[in-house]
Amino acid sequence: MSDLKNYNDGDGFTTIEANVTLLSKRTTKSMGDVQDALLVGDDGGTLGIAFWLKDGPAPGDGQRVKITDGWIEMGKYDPFKDKLTVRMKKDGKFTVMGAAPAPQPAAAPTPKPPPPQPVQYTDKGPQLFIQWSVRTAAHVLGMKSELPPDMEEIRKYALNLRKLVREETTGKPHWIADEETRKKFWAWMGEQGLNSKDAHEALAAGSVYDFPGSKADAIKRVQAYIGGKE
Repeated sequence: MSDLKNYNDGDGFTTIEANVTLLSKRTTKSMGDVQDALLVGDDGGTLGIAFWLKDGPAPGDGQRVKITDGWIEMGKYDPFKDKLTVRMKKDGKFTVMGAAPAPQPAAAPTPKPPPPQPVQYTDKGPQLFIQWSVRTAAHVLGMKSELPPDMEEIRKYALNLRKLVREETTGKPHWIADEETRKKFWAWMGEQGLNSKDAHEALAAGSVYDFPGSKADAIKRVQAYIGGKE
């Protein structure tokens, strides 16, 4: 047993394993030279012990020993007076098991990941698109804001972005992405005397790309929108 805190005066034991901390040597009249030491258990508990050198050399400081067949009693003499000590029976013995286990080093703290670096855009399309989105939102809310001049660059980027999103979510391109279909739709809108703003209101979408229905559905919505204005 390597835990020593639970021993009391009068307890017997079969085996104790502990680490040795040497104290001082002394000479007694009856037993000759004695090496006093502390046994330190794995739980931090300690017991005193006196190794009789006439029976052989004491274990070295820091070594681990196994002691068999003994009992615990309250010490009567210094340096263990009124302290629990180990006594061995006639057939008891101690065996040096080697060096005491080295303390385990504390685990190194997990390094923190570096903070994310901001994306550096080299294409001006995304940046202009963000500016346009913010200013368009301000415009919708009734705030005065001029759109940036690079509208063609913004339009191309926005169309491509919506096209990619549409294809990722539905597996097929939006009908307005087809150039011929798009020209015919806007030509028809012009014949009705309507513009893109009217289309967005009729379709309840910020863009025709955001309208989930087909071209036929869109035309029906616009026709209903025209009917509601008449």
